[in-house]
Amino acid sequence: MNFVKKGKAKTEEVISNYKGSLTESEVLITIEELKKTKCLELDEDIIMITQLGKNIL
Repeated sequence: MNFVKKGKAKTEEVISNYKGSLTESEVLITIEELKKTKCLELDEDIIMITQLGKNIL
């Protein structure tokens, strides 16, 4: 997401990107876990990578 979408994407785009690899539920759980660790922020249905998330990459 950081490189392809410049650090910002709609939730549905992320789910679609991983279709065939992960279930929708797995993607949503992963997003929540990354949000808890401050690697991602959510603004309604927009997911944004934080500076911490960028540093980890």
